Amino acid sequence: MDYSFSEFHKEAQRIAGWLFPNEAKTLHELASKCNHPIVDIGTFHGRSAAYLAAGSKCGNRVPVYTIDPFTQSSFYTSNIFSADANKAKLKFKENMKKLGLVDIVIPLITTSKEAARLYDIDPELILIDGDHTFDGAKLDFDCWYPKLVPNGVMAVHDYAQAVGAKRLMKECFTPQFFTEIKYVDLLAYGVKIG
Repeated sequence: MDYSFSEFHKEAQRIAGWLFPNEAKTLHELASKCNHPIVDIGTFHGRSAAYLAAGSKCGNRVPVYTIDPFTQSSFYTSNIFSADANKAKLKFKENMKKLGLVDIVIPLITTSKEAARLYDIDPELILIDGDHTFDGAKLDFDCWYPKLVPNGVMAVHDYAQAVGAKRLMKECFTPQFFTEIKYVDLLAYGVKIG
């Protein structure tokens, strides 16, 4: 399979999820430049994980750790979206296999907090797209920002829509933590101070 964005996008855009093409392209490009692992918090069916992994395959082939407990959390049972967490996990695994990404995607079926505590991962790119409450997003930030390598990138999805993600951007994506912040549709990302 051709993992360049233009070719890969033809297949990956079929994965259920909420990622605009420009956001997908940005994640793919950022991943292609990584020399250290990538962490994707909030997996669902694996749409963002697929673009991150394809980008990694076009670059240095660093592992992509996906983090999702796949429990019946408020996300899986909300009025906005209703899904069975176990079916979502199975669909994620099916998507990774279908796209030939199982060699580079490492699923961690646990919470972000537990993954940060249990696994010795120093990522160069982190996507926060799990619990969209402020407490959940802030916990992801607090657990993973210290592990992010200097000059690494931390991204937040849905920063303009989800109240928690919006507040996280306002309170944490500041010059104290990041040298530059960029926005692509509903994706925002910053470069960690070196």
